[in-house]
Amino acid sequence: KQRVGKSPSSKNCFIVYKGWTICVGFPSTVAAAEWLFQTGCCANLNSGIRGHISECARGQRKTAYGYIWKYS
Repeated sequence: KQRVGKSPSSKNCFIVYKGWTICVGFPSTVAAAEWLFQTGCCANLNSGIRGHISECARGQRKTAYGYIWKYS
């Protein structure tokens, strides 16, 4: 079983605040999605969470689940 964030293709992602101040960092969008689920920001893990985080980090949407996301 593969460990979260250990894939060679995974990217570090961060929640940022006021520009580039890093609030919370994650080893992958999978780990970030799991954190959002555990904190109650989303109802389940099968609702496109990783895609929304990724779209935000790539600049295709402003926020995902109330946070601004960036890749390192």
